[in-house]
Amino acid sequence: MAQESTAGAWDLRPVIMEPLSLKVYLLFLLVVCIFTTLRLVGVCAIVAPFRRRPPAGNPAYGGVLRAVAASLQHWSSLTHIVSGIFACTTVYRICDRVLADERTNVILGINFLIRQSSAALTMGLLVALYAFLARWHLDKRIENLD
Repeated sequence: MAQESTAGAWDLRPVIMEPLSLKVYLLFLLVVCIFTTLRLVGVCAIVAPFRRRPPAGNPAYGGVLRAVAASLQHWSSLTHIVSGIFACTTVYRICDRVLADERTNVILGINFLIRQSSAALTMGLLVALYAFLARWHLDKRIENLD
């Protein structure tokens, strides 16, 4: 029995390509993580982490902690805002694609929409959580100064 060749042309339309906005969003999240880590390392270079007493002979230490904590709060807020904007643009882009494609089942489109939005929001919230925990640690160090 001879086997027929079923090779045909590839249809590249269903291939999912990541948009530029996702790459920019991931770059932003990476920058926030790096910035938060550098700020924490800078503070830990002055005094070892989880130490109860402030450094002796360094009166500017409290000001440095307050400045770093305020900076991390701004980065955390910015991360929430950027995550929300990215999630909204992702929802719009996916809904637009589902409406334009007659072959797409609406249920599958909604499933894809929820999955993509969930992943985008989770990434943003994890980075914001990291910045929040770093700020909380600095706030506790500020409390120990007083």
